[in-house]
Amino acid sequence: ARRPIGAPARGGWAPRVPRLSRPVAVGLTLSAFAGTAFAAVAIWTPLLGNQQYGYNPGISASAPPADQLAALAVLRRPQSAADQSGALASGALRDINQFTRDVRTDYIRVLAGSGTNGFVLVPVAQRLAVGVNGIPGSSAGAGTGSATVSDALCVYATDTAMTFVNCYSTAKVIAGTAFNEGFGQLFGLAPDGVSTATVTFPDGLELSAHVQGNFFDVALPSSATPSPAPPSVSFSAGN
Repeated sequence: ARRPIGAPARGGWAPRVPRLSRPVAVGLTLSAFAGTAFAAVAIWTPLLGNQQYGYNPGISASAPPADQLAALAVLRRPQSAADQSGALASGALRDINQFTRDVRTDYIRVLAGSGTNGFVLVPVAQRLAVGVNGIPGSSAGAGTGSATVSDALCVYATDTAMTFVNCYSTAKVIAGTAFNEGFGQLFGLAPDGVSTATVTFPDGLELSAHVQGNFFDVALPSSATPSPAPPSVSFSAGN
């Protein structure tokens, strides 16, 4: 497994965007449940991670917490065929690595994209901090800026060459700080009731994006003035 590293940032700003180059660490999903306790529960059991590494992140039959479900309609809608068997979702699930615990597979949602390029939401019970030398731990390693997140909302941004993964808490989504940069785009999650996300850069540049399915995505212009400070995102309702 490679240690996640920061993605190339716009100008001097270096958002924490762990990058996974295929193949990545991880392993097998749960394929069966012993006993009869699960007989009445139909849990989706896809393959998670790259099988050759033998890592099992585990599958959780639990629902996301009530406040998370209340904030994100995308989690409340029924799971579609694309969410389960599409090439985009399948590719993202192969990139789940050793920092993930208990994937809520019934709540995986394709946010945007087609083919193998796009964005997939993967809710998990726990996203571990990146420890020293890339080993999962309870505290962040030097320079990682990571922290363990319970009930994390992980967004996998993937194309044919690589995958970026960023995980957020419900509080970050509501506060407008659940966003990152990759592939020349800024993308993130927004709570219910938001129709437009406006990205404001320190140089005064503003970019707006329509929010659909609790997701927004804006292309970053190459002419933008570099800045060591990150942009901010504000939300608005209405048309």
